[in-house]
Parts: sequence; C-alpha cells; structure tokens
Amino acid sequence: MKNALILFVLLFIQSAWSLEPYQGQDHDVEDWRCGAPVVETLRSYDPLDKLDSSGVNAKLKESLESISTANLNYYKSILGTLSSEEQALIDHIEQNHPVPIVHRTSLDVAKLMLVDRKSLSSPVKRGAPPRVTPGIEQGLFSGWDCIYASAGPPYGIQNYGTVLVRLKNESNFSWGSIYTGFSWTKEVVGRSIYDPATESMKRDFAKQIYTNNHYNEAIALHIIHHVRNGTSIRSKGRPYNKATILKELLKITNSDRFWSKVAYHRLGFLEAHYTDDVSLNDIEFVQFRTKDMPVVKLWGLPSKWYGAGAYSGFIQHYDRED
Repeated sequence: MKNALILFVLLFIQSAWSLEPYQGQDHDVEDWRCGAPVVETLRSYDPLDKLDSSGVNAKLKESLESISTANLNYYKSILGTLSSEEQALIDHIEQNHPVPIVHRTSLDVAKLMLVDRKSLSSPVKRGAPPRVTPGIEQGLFSGWDCIYASAGPPYGIQNYGTVLVRLKNESNFSWGSIYTGFSWTKEVVGRSIYDPATESMKRDFAKQIYTNNHYNEAIALHIIHHVRNGTSIRSKGRPYNKATILKELLKITNSDRFWSKVAYHRLGFLEAHYTDDVSLNDIEFVQFRTKDMPVVKLWGLPSKWYGAGAYSGFIQHYDRED
C-alpha cells in the first residue's frame, strides 16, 4: 500500500512537471477542448509513437507537447547536420527574434478586453456560433473551442480585424499547425471541407503540430528546409536567392523587419490555437490604426498604458499598410 502511494505521488509530480508554469492547468482529453480530437485518435492508433513521452492516458496539453516533440525530432532527422549558417539562424531567432504571436480583432472586441477586462474566449465557451471557423476544423481538432492567432507574420492576418493584439511568447498555452484545417483539407488531402474528418485525416494532421514552447525552433527548421529546397509555404512566397537568403536574414537586427522578410517569402508560419481563454495578462501590447486613436482615447484607459511614441507602451498605433 505504501509503495503504491509513493508511485502515485511520483506519477503526479512527473505529470505536474511536464508543463511550464505559464502554460496553466491541463485538461482531460475527454473534455473535447481545442486539439482533443487529434490526441484521442492517436490514443487508439499511434504508429509513430507520438504520445510515447507523455503516455497514452496523459492530459491534453501534455499529449500535444509530446506530439510536438516527436515532430520536432523527426524534422531534425530529415534535415541532418546543419551548416554553421543554419545553426546561426536558429540561434538568431531564439536569442534576438522570438516568433511573434498575433491575434487580430475588431475595435468592439478590443474595447471589451481593455475597458471591461473581458478575456478572449472561444465560441463554444461564449455559447455563440463560430464566425469564420469551418465545420471541418471542428471535426479535425475541436476548432470551435480554439482562440486563433498567427505565429510568424509580425502584423498577423489582416483579414481578421484592424486591431493587432501581440501575445506574449511565454504566457498561456497554444499549439500551432503549418496549415489551417481548411487549407490542409483542400490542398494536402484533396477533400471537400464539407465531408466529415476521418481518423486518418486527424492522424496525418498531427504530423504538423508544434506547441508554443517549440515555436522558435520549429519555424527556424521550416525556414531552413524551405531554403534548402528553394520552396515556400504553399508555393506562394516571393522569389529569393537560395545562396544569400540566410545571410540576409542574419543581418537583420529589427524583429519586425526580420519576420516581415520571412513572411514576404513565405518561409515560416504556424496557425496558433489557444486552448484556454486569453486574458489581459497574456498580452504584450495592442496596436490600433492611428485614425482610430481618438475613439480609443475616449475609453478612459490608464494613462500609463500609453507610451511616448506610436510603437511604445501597452497601447500603440500604426499607419502602415499591412
């Protein structure tokens, strides 16, 4: 009995240690939170042992991290030995240009967040119909329970709103996929988005998942892979010179410029999915269009939130064309 109790305590500690403190409380896979269908499918059939380090019955976030670790190791094995320039790129991102994570939203939602201190939450938690998330993503990974962001493009995805919410890299928990569920179904699988997601689709979708503790290294490796092959994401990037592109990236000291160049050539991107609500504490800064600032200043936000210039402080504004 005593030995069994000790074993239980050790297993509990091991599980608790598996997540970084900032990643919050874990959830049972059976709760069907954002990402759960992928994990549930791999529990029944996992030929590549992606759940090996966490165990088949681990909780959701721990399982997603295990999938991410397996994918990262697989990618490293494909790339093999890195050149000094390639390793320098990984270090450059880790040390100087952490992957920007951006959620785009509307002026009305930003007001709820900043004035009423409301957290961002998924349509499922709000009891609201999903505005843009297609049904195929609900079937693939419980997409209606996700809060979406982009990892890579410094200004996010413009289509989703004029307000840019930059999220802290080490705050909360998210997992990213190279393809959205929509584009992956249409372009990779070659199926209609109106057909239900199959178990094999979920298993294959899992091959491109990375958790936010791996974003920097994962995107760096994807950049290297594309440059070696002279390719870009979905073949939609602007042309570049394979012989010089890494040198060009290594010379850039400004993070927005660095990631703008990566985005311009479509060399690295993940769609980020948050499993928990995103609160004010998870936000690094919020950017509004300059022409919207007269409205924002009527909200009575704390004066300490404003910086000395357009791109300083918690509340910022921009004139650029994204």
